[in-house]
Amino acid sequence: MERYSVWLLAYRYYFRKLSTPHFNLPKKKKLSLNKKKISHARAEQFAHSLYSAARLSYSAVDDDSPVYLQVKHLVNQIQEETKLKASIIEQMTALAKELPEYNELLSIPGLGVRTVVSLIGELGDIRRFRNSNVLNAFIGIDLQHYESGDYVANDHISKRGNTVARKILFKAIQNIASAAHYHPNHINDYYQRRKLENVQQGTKKIAIAAIHRLIRTIYHPVINNQFYDYTLATKG
Repeated sequence: MERYSVWLLAYRYYFRKLSTPHFNLPKKKKLSLNKKKISHARAEQFAHSLYSAARLSYSAVDDDSPVYLQVKHLVNQIQEETKLKASIIEQMTALAKELPEYNELLSIPGLGVRTVVSLIGELGDIRRFRNSNVLNAFIGIDLQHYESGDYVANDHISKRGNTVARKILFKAIQNIASAAHYHPNHINDYYQRRKLENVQQGTKKIAIAAIHRLIRTIYHPVINNQFYDYTLATKG
C-alpha cells in the first residue's frame, strides 16, 4: 500500500476537522487567509483544490494511528511558531518605527514593513558603512575575480557576508518586480531590461546584479535622509 507524505496526511487531518461534505469553509479561516493579502476568490480556489486532493487520497494508516498524532503535533507546533514569529515581527516593527531610516526604506517601492524591519535587524545602523561597496561586502554580494595565466574564471559573489540579508534582498527583488505594475522602480526597469537583453543568462545572476543596485538604493536615502524618488533615481 502506498505511503503518503506527511503533508498529505496533514491536509487530510486539517479538512477532516474543519470541512463539511458540502465544503463550507469556516468564516474564521477565510479571515485568516485574507490577512495574508490573498484575495477571497483565490483563497476559496486554494482551499477547494486542497479539499479535492484530500477526498481523492487514501490513507495508509488508520485514524487512531500514531502518525496522525504526530502530524497533529507538528501542525500545532507550526501554528505556534508562526504566531511567535508574527509577535516578534510586531515588536521589531514597534522599535524600528522610532528610527528615521524606517520610513526612508519603506518609501522604496516593493519593500514592505516586514522586509524593511528584517533588513534593519540584519544590517544594523547602515550609516556605519563608509560607502555602498562596504555594505556590499558585509552582505556578501561583492564580486570575486580570479585569473591565472591565460585562465580567467567567471566572476562570482563572495558569499562571505550575511546569508540572511542576502536571502531577504533576493526576495525583495521579486517583490519589487511585482509592485512595479503599480509603483515604478528603477531597479525593476534594470532587472527587466537585463532579462530581455540576456535571454541565455540565468535569472539568478540578473537578480544578483539587481541586488547591487538595490543596495545602493538602500544606502543612499539613509545616508542623505531622503525618500525614494523614481524621477531622480532614473536620472542617476
